[in-house]
Amino acid sequence: MNDTERYLFLALIEAVEDIELLFHSIAHRQQALLIVLRDRGTITSQQDEEAMKERQAELKQTLERGH
Repeated sequence: MNDTERYLFLALIEAVEDIELLFHSIAHRQQALLIVLRDRGTITSQQDEEAMKERQAELKQTLERGH
């Protein structure tokens, strides 16, 4: 592996790590938003649970596509 290939490989790894961090951050913000909406009575506990199940299914599909 030459220097250019090594640099590109390291840049790719860094980009993937950044994407994972962003994805994780979005998931936490969505969860926090659902909690606020539930606490304010905007959505019911059942709607909150359904949204979380949907999110978990999406995460599972994303992970399956990635591997």
